[in-house]
Amino acid sequence: MNRLLFSRQTVMISTPIHANDSTLLPLPAETIWPLLADICNYPRWWPAVLFPRVTASADGGLIGTKLHLRPLATRQFTCKVVAVAAPHTIDLAYIGPFITGSGQWTLTPEGERTRLSYRIEVEAHGFLRFPRRQRPWP
Repeated sequence: MNRLLFSRQTVMISTPIHANDSTLLPLPAETIWPLLADICNYPRWWPAVLFPRVTASADGGLIGTKLHLRPLATRQFTCKVVAVAAPHTIDLAYIGPFITGSGQWTLTPEGERTRLSYRIEVEAHGFLRFPRRQRPWP
């Protein structure tokens, strides 16, 4: 259920967000996997407007690695790697309080190419703040 309360500069919202995106790459999954699994280097190619910062896991493995994102138009949030099935999937948990839920990177071979997909199923909680020029209302 969506709840919106409008004021001058703040929107109170609690709503589910479900999204999927994918692209077909001209490479085998075995070539793409090392780049996808190298979360510590995401800040080198992730969109700069998200200000990504990585905290590696305590044991140096992929599980437990955290990706902290700080988008310009809203509040920061963190994703944590919770499961890996190399070379096919990386499961993430979005850990609150702003966003909670799950995400998953998936590599699916399609002949000599690979479909790279990302799925997100989260719930946004609390206040969203918009710079005056980016508000979705007048």
